[in-house]
Amino acid sequence: MDDYQIIAGHFQGAIEAISLAVDELAGPLAQAADRMVAGLLADRQLLATAGPQDLPLAQLLASTLLLPQDRERPALPCLLLQSGNTGDRGEAALRALGRDGDVLLYIDSGNDEGASALLTAARERNIAVVALTTTVYGGVVDQLGEGDILLPVLAPDSGHAREIKTMALHCLVTLIENKLFGPTDLE
Repeated sequence: MDDYQIIAGHFQGAIEAISLAVDELAGPLAQAADRMVAGLLADRQLLATAGPQDLPLAQLLASTLLLPQDRERPALPCLLLQSGNTGDRGEAALRALGRDGDVLLYIDSGNDEGASALLTAARERNIAVVALTTTVYGGVVDQLGEGDILLPVLAPDSGHAREIKTMALHCLVTLIENKLFGPTDLE
């Protein structure tokens, strides 16, 4: 197999995985955007964190909300929660900075052992959780409370799952921007 076939196969696999994810994610993404917008309109902040493999995705969300890319708008309050401790998924920062009514986006690539303390801290602070995860049963999913939102990512491999998560985050930002500032001429 030559390089072109490998590249074409990867692109085709990503297109198929993303296409299949639309039906599963459309409703929950709209709910998550509504929840986040409601928090922002109530003068609350968005918080983002992730397991170790997905921390760059949490950083992508925070930076995209803070520094608008495709339209002029004010910066939106989104804090990236992270810790230098291996097992801490931002729990200490959440306890220090999280407020009643904030919304936490947690990104996960499986049954992340470190998520339990984070989700417990979110419940104690009355912080709604949006979980973007490849876990469908067990782990983070079992720890979500009533009113929390699951964004399930079903993909054949971790590379395609990461691509779907990236697409989902970009869609989430677009939905939030449209709900707060109206659609752009490009949409």
